Amino acid sequence: MIINRHTGKSFNHIFCLIILIYYCWHTTVNANDYPQYISYISENDIYSPKSQDRHYTNGIRIGFGINLKSDVWEVVKNIFNKNSELTYRQEAAFGHNIYTPENYISKDLQNNDRPYAGWLYSEISTIVNTKDYEESLSISLELVGPGALGEQIQKLNHSIIVDPKPLGWGNQLSKVLIILALQSLAYNTNY
Repeated sequence: MIINRHTGKSFNHIFCLIILIYYCWHTTVNANDYPQYISYISENDIYSPKSQDRHYTNGIRIGFGINLKSDVWEVVKNIFNKNSELTYRQEAAFGHNIYTPENYISKDLQNNDRPYAGWLYSEISTIVNTKDYEESLSISLELVGPGALGEQIQKLNHSIIVDPKPLGWGNQLSKVLIILALQSLAYNTNY
């Protein structure tokens, strides 16, 4: 792989993000605990019969069941109802998504279509389950733009599967660092 000046900067951003993820992981997870489960999600338009790069073209997510340190867990439990019928679990996840316009082999900016974008993220979630609902609280650190390496990953994938090289990455979204807190609630409607 050839690393040019711009790619090197992207790798520096990724390296800093990995260090931050490791620090967050290390400060919230017991050192002697191990993952209770591992989940893996891979999404790619090559899996579909038409196999066309456009819009949401690729995604990968790896999740790990974790045990929070007891002092962190006590704070998290206070956010949710302390009902004894609740079951709790925690998850740490890392993921990467790629978005492209429909005509990905054009160098031109396509104003009426989805922009090129790479999205790299890490998150820690607490999920509460009952027989009636599931509630989750997540905190994530996200990076959009050149530092998320969408261009490099898509070009590598296309060289492996011998697909036309995407040419419009010069029009991708600018670098944005996002810290996101999200709470969701889903009810079981099977009565």
